[in-house]
Amino acid sequence: MASAGVGVAAASGAFVGVPYVGWAVGLAAAYIDQTVIYPMLAGDPEESRLPQLASLPSTEQGPGAPRVFALGARMRVPSHVMYQSNKAREESVGGGSKGGTDVSLKRVYVNALVHLNDRPTAQLLQLIGNGQLILFNDRNLIGVTGANLSAAVSGSNVIVSLVDEYDPDFRDTFKVGDLVMPSNFVRVAGPTTWNGKHYEVTAMAAATPTSGSTLTVKPISGESVTSLSYTGGTPFSPASVKRVDNALGGSTMNVRIDPLNYPSVRSSLVDPGVVFQPQDQVVLLNAKIITTATGVAYTTPVPCVVRDVINAGQNILLNKTFQTVAPVLGNEWSLDSNNDIEPFDGRELLLVMAADQPFTTGIFPEGFDAVANFSGGDDDQGQPEVLVSDVGSGNTSNYRGMASQGLTDFYVSAFGDQMPTNLEAILDIDEQMTWPQALEAVLQRGDLRNTQIDASSVAQRPFRGAFVRGIAPVTTQLQPLLVAGQILTQDRAGVLCLFDVDNADSVQLENGAALSDLGARTDGQQMPYDKVQMEDKPEADMPTSIGLRFQDPDAAYAIGFEHFGLRNPEGTQHVNEQVMDLSSIVLTRREARNLTTTLMRRAWINRRTYRFTLPAAYLHLLENDLVTWTDDEGTDIVARIIQRDIGANFLVNVTAVAEQTDIAVAGSPVQTSSTIVPQSTPSPALVSTLAIDAPATSNAEVTTPGLRLAVTLLGGTLQTATIYESQDGNSYLPVGSIADSAAFALTLGTLSAQTASEEYGTSTVSLRSQTVDVYWVNQGTDTIEACTQAQAEAGKNWCAITNVSTGAVEIAAFTTVTDNGDQTFTLGGWLRGLRGTSPIAQASGSSIVLLNQSTGGLFFREFAGPTPTTLKYKVVPSGADLATVDELTVSSPAFRNVLPLPVRYATKAYVSASAVTRFMIHAGPGTGQSPVHWERAVLPLGTQPPHTLDEPYEGYRIKFYRDGAFDVQVDSVLIEADPSTGSNTLRDRFFDWPDARATAAGYTPGSSETYYIGVQQIGQHGDSPEAQFIV
Repeated sequence: MASAGVGVAAASGAFVGVPYVGWAVGLAAAYIDQTVIYPMLAGDPEESRLPQLASLPSTEQGPGAPRVFALGARMRVPSHVMYQSNKAREESVGGGSKGGTDVSLKRVYVNALVHLNDRPTAQLLQLIGNGQLILFNDRNLIGVTGANLSAAVSGSNVIVSLVDEYDPDFRDTFKVGDLVMPSNFVRVAGPTTWNGKHYEVTAMAAATPTSGSTLTVKPISGESVTSLSYTGGTPFSPASVKRVDNALGGSTMNVRIDPLNYPSVRSSLVDPGVVFQPQDQVVLLNAKIITTATGVAYTTPVPCVVRDVINAGQNILLNKTFQTVAPVLGNEWSLDSNNDIEPFDGRELLLVMAADQPFTTGIFPEGFDAVANFSGGDDDQGQPEVLVSDVGSGNTSNYRGMASQGLTDFYVSAFGDQMPTNLEAILDIDEQMTWPQALEAVLQRGDLRNTQIDASSVAQRPFRGAFVRGIAPVTTQLQPLLVAGQILTQDRAGVLCLFDVDNADSVQLENGAALSDLGARTDGQQMPYDKVQMEDKPEADMPTSIGLRFQDPDAAYAIGFEHFGLRNPEGTQHVNEQVMDLSSIVLTRREARNLTTTLMRRAWINRRTYRFTLPAAYLHLLENDLVTWTDDEGTDIVARIIQRDIGANFLVNVTAVAEQTDIAVAGSPVQTSSTIVPQSTPSPALVSTLAIDAPATSNAEVTTPGLRLAVTLLGGTLQTATIYESQDGNSYLPVGSIADSAAFALTLGTLSAQTASEEYGTSTVSLRSQTVDVYWVNQGTDTIEACTQAQAEAGKNWCAITNVSTGAVEIAAFTTVTDNGDQTFTLGGWLRGLRGTSPIAQASGSSIVLLNQSTGGLFFREFAGPTPTTLKYKVVPSGADLATVDELTVSSPAFRNVLPLPVRYATKAYVSASAVTRFMIHAGPGTGQSPVHWERAVLPLGTQPPHTLDEPYEGYRIKFYRDGAFDVQVDSVLIEADPSTGSNTLRDRFFDWPDARATAAGYTPGSSETYYIGVQQIGQHGDSPEAQFIV
C-alpha cells in the first residue's frame, strides 16, 4: 500500500512532518464504530445538556492562546487577542474643600487587535464580548433558512411554507407579532418588493403528514402582495426568513404621547430597551401626520433620537418634537383616543435605526470605522492600522492569510476596565464552499498536495462551517467532519480518496457448494469449522439514544441539540445514552436530527462483526470497501471491511461489520429550538439624581448636617452606581454608592394647598381628601400600594414632594392608590405638611420620591466638618464615564435635617399701661411659659409640646413685616437665653414692642391692630424655617 506524507497542523502555521502509518485505518476509525468514535467525540451526557457560556467555550486571552482555523459559509468562533495596548486617561478628582486625599479615576481605553481566523475571511458579522454585542453588521440572525421555503399570496397576507413535516416548525422560532424579513427568495410572479421588507407574523401552523409548517405574515409599510409567488432558491443560495431584532413595529408596538409630552414607545412583545439605547438615531416610519393648515393626512419618515430608556427598559422616550425636516414643520401627529400616534392608512408604525450602526454606542469614538480596521487575510493586505498607529509602519507584519479586527479607543470600562474575558465572532468566510472543498482545505494543512487528495466522490453540497483551535493532528481535525458528513476514506496508490458512505466500492465474494473463497487456506491447512465467524456485540453496549451538539445557523449560531432515541424498544432492558459534541460544526436542525437518526440505525446494524479469510485474488480490497456474499443458508449478506491483514502467505484476513446501503435518514422531525432573545448592547445604565434638602425622617439623621440624594434608574440595568461629589466645582471625590433605584414620580395635576395634617393643641391627625394623578418614572423595588391612615402615620408611603417652581420640599404621605395604566396612578387620602414642612400648592411637574420604601436608591450624605456652600454631584453607573454623566448642582443648601423645625404658635397682647405690644412664643395666654418649639427627633404624629430642647440654648428671632403682607421687613428682635446664668432656656418667651417702634414701622398700636410677624428658632447649625403668623 502506498504511503503519503501527512503532518500535524500547528497553530503557528508550521507543519511538523511525521511518517505516514496506517492512514486508511486511522481514518476508518472515523467511521461510525461507536467503540472508537464516541470516546473521542462524545462528552458526558448530563454535561452536554447544561447551558453553554455565551454558546461557546470561553476564549483565552493569555500569551500563546490557541488560534482558530475556520472554514465554510458562516459560523461562530472563539477569538483571541493578538495585541493590546492599555491607555489610562486620568482625570484628577482630588483637592476638595475638605482637604481630602487626592484620588484619580481611570477611564480605561484599549487599542487592540483581535485574531479571527487563520484563513482568508469575507467579513466580520458580529464581535461579541461577554455575551454583549460590540461590533455588528447584522443583528438579525435568528430565523429559518432553506431551499425548501416558498411564499405565496393569501388574501392581503403572504403564506411562507416549508415542504414537509421533517422541516423545522416555524412555531419554534417565531411568535405572533414578530417582525420578520425575507431574503434570497426567487421570484416567480407578482411584485418585486418581497425580499428585504418588514412583515409582521399574524399566524403559524404546524406541519401535517402531507405538508410542512406555515408562517402567515402581513406587510408593514403597505407593500403590494398581489399575485405574489416566490421559491426558496438553491441549496447554495437558500432563502431565509429572519426575525428582525434591530427594529420595532407592527400591531404589538404603539407610540403614545405620554403625560409629559414625550413620544413613548412600548411593545407587548419585547422590551424596547433591548433593541434601542439612549442617543440612538432612529426613524419613525408610517406615522400619520396632519397638515395644520389644510387637515390633509400624509406620512413621511420622521427622524428622532432615543432620549431615555425608562421603566427598566419597558419604554423608550423619543425627543419631544419633530426634527427640522421640511415636510414636517408646521404639522402635527394624528392621535387616537388613547393619545397614540396613528399609523397611516393601510400601514403599521415602524421604528428603525436611522443608519447602519456598526458598533455599540458609547464604547468607541464616534468616528471609529470598523470596516477600515478589518483585515480579511488577503495575500495583498497591508499592515493592521491599529498596529501602525501604535508601533509604526514597517515595525509590524502584514499578517497575510490571517483575518483580524482592529479596535481603536475601545472603552473597556464597560467591561470592568479590561478586555472582555469571552470574545466570540460570527464570520462570513467562504460563501460557496462545498463539502469536497472543505475536506481538501483541512487535508492540505497536513502537507498533502492537491494531487494526493481526491474528493470527487463526495457529493457537492453546501458546507456551512467548521473550526479547529490550536495544534491538532489532521486526523483529529478531519474526524468530526467525516462523522458529520457520513464520509469515508481510502488510500489508493498514494492518493487519499474520500467518498460518501454509500458510494463505496462493492465486491462480490464467491461462496458456492463447488467453490468458496471464504475460509481460504494454504495447502496442508485444515478447513476451519466455520468459513465465516460471526460475533454480536453485547446489547448493553448498544446505544438507546444518540444526541448531537452543533451550531444552529437559525439561532444566531448558538449551540443546538438534537437527539434520537429508541421508543419503547421491545426487549431492551438497558439505557445507554451517548452524546456527540460537534459544536465546532454548523448544521441545520434538520441535518443534525437526520444525522442522529442515521447514526442510531447504523450503530445497531453494525452490531454484528464478521471475520473470514480470502485468497490472494482479493489483495486489492481496502478498508471501507463493501463485500457481499450469499451464505450457506441462502441469505444475502452485505458487510463493510473495517480491517484487513495480509500475511506472508498472501491470504487476506478480513474483519467486517454488517452493513446496509441507503440507510441514511432524509426526514426526521427536529426538536424545538431554544428561545434566543435579541443580543443586547453593553450600554451603561441611565440614571437621574435629585437632591432632597428636608427634615429628617429617621432619628439617625438628625444630628449631623446632610443631604439626601434620590437616584432613579431611567434605562438599562443598574448593577451599582458610584456617587461623586465636588465641593470646589472642579474636582470630584467618590463619597458612596447605590445599587437600586429610588421610587420617583411626577405629578400630572395640581395638589392644592392645605392646612397641615398635624394641628397645634390637639393630637388628632387628619387626612386631606384630595387626589392627584402622577406618572411613576420608576416604581422602585417595592410595590406602590394603598395603606391605612395608621400605617401612613407610622411611615408608610411617606414621600418628599419637591415643588416644580420653587424647589421647596414638603413631606407628605398618601393612603389610596389607583392604577390607571401606562404608569399613571391616582394618589389620594393625603397627610400633608409632615415634619413641619409647608403644605403649599404643588403644581403639575412636581416630583415625588418615596422616603421609607425603595431605599436602595436613596443616599444620605453627611458633613461632619464645615458645611459647604455649593455642592456638585455626578452619579456614575457601572461602565459609564464620569466626564459624560449629567452634573447636579446644589446651591446654598440649608441642611434642614439639623435645623430646628418651625415654631408652631405665637400670640400677641396689647399692654396699654406700658404702651407696648407683647408678642409671646408659647402655648397662649393663661397656660404658662411651656416651650412651643419642636425637637428634631422623629416623634409620632400628633405629639404635642413641651418638647426637649435639642439646641445648645433657646432663642428666637422675631421679624416684623409691613402692615398687610409678608413682603417688606420693617423691624426685628432677638430673644435668647444666656447660658452663663446657669440655664440654657428662656424664662420669658416674649418681647414687648414699644408703640413708638410699631408706629415707625407703619402700624397703629392698640389691641385691635393686626400684625404680620415671622418667627425663627435659633439653632446650632442655622435658624429654623420662618413660621409666619398674622396676630
